[in-house]
Amino acid sequence: MIQIRPAAVQKQINDKTSSMKSLSEECERLQEAARNFVKDASLQGSGWGAAKERVGAYDKLFSAIIYAYGLISMGDSTVFNALNSRFGSLEAANEEEWLQMQSEAQALYDAAEEDFNDAYDPEHPSTDQSAKLQDASARMGRKLDKAGAMLSKIYSYCEETNHVYEGDELSGYRNAITHGVSALTGSTFDPATSSWHDWDDGWTDELNHAAENTRPSEPMNADGTVNTQSVQRDMCIMRSFPEDSQQYRDAKKMLEAALEEIMAMDPDAQKAALAALAQSGLVTGSRDEDGYLTPQCSDELGEILDGTGVSWNALLSAAGYDENDEGSDASNAFTAAGAYVGGEQGVLEYLADKAPELCSEKLGAAFGTAGHAIAAVFVAGDTFLTATDEYEDD
Repeated sequence: MIQIRPAAVQKQINDKTSSMKSLSEECERLQEAARNFVKDASLQGSGWGAAKERVGAYDKLFSAIIYAYGLISMGDSTVFNALNSRFGSLEAANEEEWLQMQSEAQALYDAAEEDFNDAYDPEHPSTDQSAKLQDASARMGRKLDKAGAMLSKIYSYCEETNHVYEGDELSGYRNAITHGVSALTGSTFDPATSSWHDWDDGWTDELNHAAENTRPSEPMNADGTVNTQSVQRDMCIMRSFPEDSQQYRDAKKMLEAALEEIMAMDPDAQKAALAALAQSGLVTGSRDEDGYLTPQCSDELGEILDGTGVSWNALLSAAGYDENDEGSDASNAFTAAGAYVGGEQGVLEYLADKAPELCSEKLGAAFGTAGHAIAAVFVAGDTFLTATDEYEDD
């Protein structure tokens, strides 16, 4: 029997979103540090070369984790919205309970109908008996409708969400990350030869295969509205893949075309579409000293604006944002979805508290600040590997 706990699952998603967001942002920061380290031409020699090889592997793994986080977040959004639209904050939706109500209502109606038939005399029809049957029919009909409506919600929810974390794409990244974490943690550095022992780089082939099958999605629906999940996917590709990759270029091109289409709309449709873009995460937000949200341009949106020639101020104006009216519907719609206040502790602080042995691990001075990546990847990889195991209904 299906048992759904909407309120508990929505809270779980909210809690997980906070930690995943923090980890993803930390991965992005460490990824940038790793790339800068690898590109540093002043670090020459076999020792530095081995260090760059190692840190370069972390770069690839971070890219996979960041993108996989994006896929999981989209799945979380699907589950959260499916729950909210059907059940709100209901504590529990139990299939067995509603099937029983449906069965009992039908049985009571059948019994009332049988009593009516037994007492029915065609030569002396009773208006009292007819009224009783009609009353029973109405009462049982309401119960049947209520049970049927809830069961329909339960079944449609399961149909929409049962396989949300089971796609081939996410599975491919999951396998590559699993093997990547294992390979990187299982190899050791030999200072005498400036090389790595037990270095298994087969996981990179898995990752390359998964990346080759990653394609951006069309951001605009056929009716001219914004497909927020497609925008999230394309934005995630831009955030995860190198700028010179085909995936990055294709995703950026699609989002640029979508923005150009939106800017050509009439004002009302334009505002609605831009609000949808904000809900997709392209617009972030920060709070001022009075607690009001101020919209900010994400890195991905900045790239798109540069490609289309649309200015940030023009975008704000078209969206109806009024900096002097923080409480207006347009202002709230354009800023609220992108606003996020992360946890007070980042990955490194978390590690220092929960796993200090990882923070202290060093692979030689060659790694410098990139040594943080060694520790962070363990937590990031472990978090990812457990993230898809949640929200399974009984």
